[in-house]
Amino acid sequence: LINYEIDADGRGKVTYDGTADFRFADLEKGFTVDRVYLKAVYEPGTELMNQAFMYRMIKEPYYNKLNYVAANAGGAYSSDVTFERATTEAKVGDTDSILRGVARLRQPYVRQDVTTDLKWEEDTGLGVNHDLSNPDMASAYTNKDKTTYIKIDVTNTEEIPFSLTLSARQNKVDYYLVEAYGSNFAAGGARTENDGSRSESMATLDNYNYLVDGESNVTDGWHDPVYKDREGSRGFVLFGTLNQIMEQATRCYNGEMDLTGFMSYASLAVFVDINLKKSAGTAPGLLESMPMAQKIVDAAGAAQAAHLAGDDTYWNVERNCAQLTYHQLQGYIIDS
Repeated sequence: LINYEIDADGRGKVTYDGTADFRFADLEKGFTVDRVYLKAVYEPGTELMNQAFMYRMIKEPYYNKLNYVAANAGGAYSSDVTFERATTEAKVGDTDSILRGVARLRQPYVRQDVTTDLKWEEDTGLGVNHDLSNPDMASAYTNKDKTTYIKIDVTNTEEIPFSLTLSARQNKVDYYLVEAYGSNFAAGGARTENDGSRSESMATLDNYNYLVDGESNVTDGWHDPVYKDREGSRGFVLFGTLNQIMEQATRCYNGEMDLTGFMSYASLAVFVDINLKKSAGTAPGLLESMPMAQKIVDAAGAAQAAHLAGDDTYWNVERNCAQLTYHQLQGYIIDS
């Protein structure tokens, strides 16, 4: 360590010459405080304001609902994610990566890009069958020729959490952290990659898993439909609905609401959204809605019992509630 200085306010500055061992304890010399925090280490010759470095995702999407009604009655859904002011960069000639800080956004917003699900407007019973296809991946993620823009305000911190507000009438969802300083949220420069470039677990799902020419039945297994159209097919409607009813079922099991209150979230229309069947394999009717709701509460109770016994397979520790996949919940209902 060389050029060690302490100013009148007790602030210290040192320069490391790169030859001797660097010890953080040396930084405490001459300070009157008990603890010194290292805020940043700068690498000589490295551009500190490189705008090409993107913020990175550190919390993958968690889907939920913002109200209790079903998709066909105006259901509102959410996807919570968190980004941080850092990026990973591969070392030259090495397979490992290093973590780098990136230039701070001066005026950040999130630009949410959505395309409309035209299939909602079909009604063969009324003779309405326009046979229009939904925008494809190129339109949604590259060309942006059928996109609606939504602005989301965020706080300019090291970690930036935010929530996308979604509707079942929206098909594909893309979003960016953008720099709006000197521009606006729609035209500002993107500081995150687009959603179509993210890996499967980090990407935002479509509303439903439609059979789409050129997108379905591909080798990654991501776009392969399992159920017909909207009947519980993989998408943010399914995931958000499942997470909400398991959160509320946990509350009901613990006495925070009664079964009638829980049935506001677990209605027959909601069961259709997630393709939930009774033990016989058919959709429940009106008289069976309460027993079905009770089985969901019992499933939450079983998940909580496993959690208390040390098994968090069916438990969301961060949110302190049961979290089951469709097949786990459906299997419990059939077995019980």
